[in-house]
Amino acid sequence: MKGAQGMYDYILIGAGVSSVFALLRLQNTAKRILVLEAGPDFNQRDPQDLYQGFGGLGLAEGKYNFAPDFGGALAAKIGVGPTQALLAKVAQTLDTFGGQHALRYVAARPAQLRHQRDLVSVACTTQHLGTHLSRTVFGNMYQALKASQIEFRFQQKVQQITPLAQGFAVRTALGDTYRGQQVILATGVAVDPVLAANLRTLSIFSTQTRVDVGCRIETQGTALDVLLGTDPEVKLRWGERYTYCMNKHGRVVLKRQHNWAMADGQNYRENGATSNLNFTLFQPHYFASSSAAQAYLTALFQDRSTVIGQRLGDVAPQFAKGQLLSPTLAYQKGPALDADLLKPAIQFLDLLQQVTKTPIDGQTMLYGYDAKFYPTQVKTNAQFETGIPGLYCIGDCSGATYSLAQAAASGVYLGQIIAK
Repeated sequence: MKGAQGMYDYILIGAGVSSVFALLRLQNTAKRILVLEAGPDFNQRDPQDLYQGFGGLGLAEGKYNFAPDFGGALAAKIGVGPTQALLAKVAQTLDTFGGQHALRYVAARPAQLRHQRDLVSVACTTQHLGTHLSRTVFGNMYQALKASQIEFRFQQKVQQITPLAQGFAVRTALGDTYRGQQVILATGVAVDPVLAANLRTLSIFSTQTRVDVGCRIETQGTALDVLLGTDPEVKLRWGERYTYCMNKHGRVVLKRQHNWAMADGQNYRENGATSNLNFTLFQPHYFASSSAAQAYLTALFQDRSTVIGQRLGDVAPQFAKGQLLSPTLAYQKGPALDADLLKPAIQFLDLLQQVTKTPIDGQTMLYGYDAKFYPTQVKTNAQFETGIPGLYCIGDCSGATYSLAQAAASGVYLGQIIAK
């Protein structure tokens, strides 16, 4: 077999956050470990590509939310107590590699929401590295792992996993084949379509696909001071909908994923403070298949080269236009949101101003769209093992995590099991 070099104990597919944190638990073991990553190594990563290459999405904003009930279903799989312990280890690991200089804060439950049934907040400790410190932290991790006995092979897009009588054969797009006793999938949200088709033949997927879609909202920086107090962020839930990546004094920036233009948030430490506040209001959408989800998103984003934006007061006259707001993202004017997303955004903002007793200005910007992608969930047990013995799936590609902190925690968890 071209590329074969004997049998590895473990083959990890992907070198993103969950994989890196698993490897840090395995680097001093006697296991023979191979990592196959579709993208480049750390030193050759394109800063514009947030997904492929060593560290994966860990080299983006670097916001780690340490709450068992936020960012994934890890607590439902292994329990609240064990999840809290794993999240503490993630924080400790980040500090070990330079993350002690990150912005830290606790998003508490504001007193104004204690008796609210419709609008609730999530208490959460956050460690926000930002892009510059994230690169430093993962650079240090890369150097530590490269100095170990773990083998890395980059630019190796895996397209087929075949169960054998003993172990697995893993074939890449280059035609190389490697054999491993056990295989760990850690590809994040960017699963190669050819590999996904192969995995479907192994019958390890559940049927439902989830995509969270919402609008990025940019308003006056003082609009939520009643809830924020001295905190830079509050995490709010309104039924199934929730706020995400709130940035007081931050900016709205352009993000491209799957060639779609999206409105993303950036904290004020990256490129200077503003007088605005921004966040996304996300709404989960569920589809019977990944192809149905893809069709919905293609129609939603179309072929736009930039983000569409509109003023709140232009679509909801009940919000009086007052203080002029300077948008921080260049946008194309037009109806930014479909009706099924525009109506709840207006209702949410109206609820906010009722709770805070502070008017939401009609100058507020609505940007369309922001999105979070979830691969079709892989069915795994409490050890992240699929229905095929020896085939594991961790991080966001498992569907059990959808945040940096919980993805990292799943890697720590499986790494600890394997290292025993």
